[in-house]
Amino acid sequence: MDVLTPEVAAYGLFELRAAVDAQFTNPYDPDDVRVEAVFTGPGGEEYRVAGFWYIPYFRSTGATGVAVPLRQPGEFRVRFAPPRPGVWQYSLALYLSGRPVAVTGPASFTVEESASRGFIRIGDFPRAGFRYDDGTPFFGIGVNLAWWDRNPGDYDRWIPMLAEQGVNLIRLWMSPWSFGIEWQPGHLGHYDHRQEQAAQLDHVLALADRYGIKVLLVLINHGQFSTNVDAQWAGNPYNAANGGFLNEPHEFFTHPQAIDLFQRRLRYIVARWGHHPSILAWELWNEVNLTTGYAGEPVARWHETMSEFLRSIDPYGHLITTSFSNAQLEPSVWRLPHIDFTMTHFYNVSDMAATLLSLDGMKRAAYGKPTFSAEFGVSLDKARFDREGVFLHNGLWAGLFSPGAATPMSWWWNNYLEPNGLFHHFGQPHALFGPHRKPRFPRRAGAGACARRRARKRFDQHHLGLGRPSRRDRFHPPPRRHRHRSVGSSRLHHGLRLQHPPAPGSPAVPSGRRGPGPVRRAR
Repeated sequence: MDVLTPEVAAYGLFELRAAVDAQFTNPYDPDDVRVEAVFTGPGGEEYRVAGFWYIPYFRSTGATGVAVPLRQPGEFRVRFAPPRPGVWQYSLALYLSGRPVAVTGPASFTVEESASRGFIRIGDFPRAGFRYDDGTPFFGIGVNLAWWDRNPGDYDRWIPMLAEQGVNLIRLWMSPWSFGIEWQPGHLGHYDHRQEQAAQLDHVLALADRYGIKVLLVLINHGQFSTNVDAQWAGNPYNAANGGFLNEPHEFFTHPQAIDLFQRRLRYIVARWGHHPSILAWELWNEVNLTTGYAGEPVARWHETMSEFLRSIDPYGHLITTSFSNAQLEPSVWRLPHIDFTMTHFYNVSDMAATLLSLDGMKRAAYGKPTFSAEFGVSLDKARFDREGVFLHNGLWAGLFSPGAATPMSWWWNNYLEPNGLFHHFGQPHALFGPHRKPRFPRRAGAGACARRRARKRFDQHHLGLGRPSRRDRFHPPPRRHRHRSVGSSRLHHGLRLQHPPAPGSPAVPSGRRGPGPVRRAR
């Protein structure tokens, strides 16, 4: 075995390459062949970490970010993020057909101190938000970056730009046209043909680590098992028409072979990417209720099975969640013990602040777990009339004062936010409140509850356009040319002067999305 990272700090990457001299058929099938490592920390704590099959790729540093295979044979690797400094011991074991056939080690390595705060956890009291391992609170300021637009090099532009504005949370999809590792007819449970996508995800997660951005990693998008909403069932390798074994999309939730194959995929995902502190949570599904033949009971059982399995194989204990397009769904899923927090998706609402207060408050009270909105926005038709990002601005600021654990995460990153130069809106809440705390109204010496309520009321009226000001709190609106109408609302937001409006001749919002993903429907 070869150590590929001779120097490692706490929560950094320690990587091994294992030479396996044995005959096997499918390196992605743990029942055929698997490599496992046992790491023992300075205090005697043990971590059992699965190895994974790796095919070397070179990713270009140019604007395209193309990954090119190096024409080298595949190999087993082990990746581990030691959570504390000191001397660590490790050993490797090789299993063939479920039986141990070789053990190497023990060997040791030294972990240095680091400034990393560790992985994201649930807060220390019921209904709390998030915190790091070291106890530092984490409040997300986020946006969706589900897939690249023109090419994978887009992330080399987006992530630094957003990090500069204070964004600390993004959402990625393992979809067929981006980072998905299982989308080749005739190759279910075998990921050789998707190693380029795996190499791209390696790069993007390392980039997120470097810039301090956390990631919601969506493992399945609804279209893969839908015949009518962003439909991709016709090309799905599970489809019997493509050589698979499912006649209908909904059978994915109950068929024993489909369950075994997805657990195999989970094992590979955790082994290859679980060491990243940048991963805030595994999101099992995007909008699972949009799959064809959706039924609550089998979907809840599936989530129970997969969340328990995922928790049992993840040595780092990442958070687990899922999502629905309907805010009322699905109580039986949200109450599962290994679903750690709830999320909501909503579009085209007339009152952003009231919607967030209602949805976040309802879910936090009903399930006793952190919650926030992982998608929000307006249809592209309405977005064309909001070139200055009033709707985005209102969503971010309303999210700061809702019961949510993060701001709502805008959709349309590639064909609305970037073309109109709207990333700067994320910098405003970050600059005022910082990246690790949710806003609080400070207690002044001698100030009572009534004074604090008046201060908050004035803030809401001025920045969010909420409520009707009293005579004492009333302010004079600016001239009519400086008033901006909220998209989808009849309320004028007086005093809302947006920074850096687009220059004349700025690019128009395209009529449709650019890039390989599905068109998002008007909600």
